[in-house]
Amino acid sequence: MTVQTDVQDADGSHRTGSAVVLWVRNPIERMGLLGLAHTAGHDVTAFGPATGTDSLGAAVAAAARGDGAVLVVALRDVGPGERTLLERSAAAGTRLLVIVDDPADVARVAAVRCSGFLLSDGLDAERFGRALARVLAGEVPIPPQVAHHLLAAVPVSESTPVRLTPREQQTLILLVDGLSNKQIAKRLGVSGHGAKRLVANVLAKLDCTNRTAAVARALREGVYEHCVRSAARTAGVPSER
Repeated sequence: MTVQTDVQDADGSHRTGSAVVLWVRNPIERMGLLGLAHTAGHDVTAFGPATGTDSLGAAVAAAARGDGAVLVVALRDVGPGERTLLERSAAAGTRLLVIVDDPADVARVAAVRCSGFLLSDGLDAERFGRALARVLAGEVPIPPQVAHHLLAAVPVSESTPVRLTPREQQTLILLVDGLSNKQIAKRLGVSGHGAKRLVANVLAKLDCTNRTAAVARALREGVYEHCVRSAARTAGVPSER
């Protein structure tokens, strides 16, 4: 079943925010998130409860149809089958915001390709709206608690140091800053395809399957700081990072 809602202003007129598609199994949490998104000024479509991945497929399709839509899912509901479907959806350009209960659940967090994370603890309309706005702006919101556990979980590599080209170093810096492929392309003056290729090269050289893991390893092993220093030397100015 789906529930759709728009936002009514005090004068009785309706305004339409960006579309938010919810896929959350717990009906109480689903209705709570629906209310928060509604309060934050977004049109909302909510799916669930579900068996298997049927309703997730419907949610993915709804997000794909929406112009600038964000698909919101709870990490606890994502199993292997759902993860595969979400991977395909993210690869096709769907913006995915994942709600995390336990920031220490690093293995599951790092395994999901998405546009950002949000903690369920203490979640309110302001935090939800801010995270949605960042995802829509092409940024990748990651709560500090999640980032801390990701960094702590990445082992120090004893392999050959990562060697990145100057362009790949610039790309890594922008990845750590949370920029999307589109923003990276604009910042570097390359095509969208060129930015996608640079990001793929960085992930491959860091031996990571997604941005979250790549950023964690780059920060933990000092690759990021090396790239910042290299960029500063190239620009002829002292490093400020």
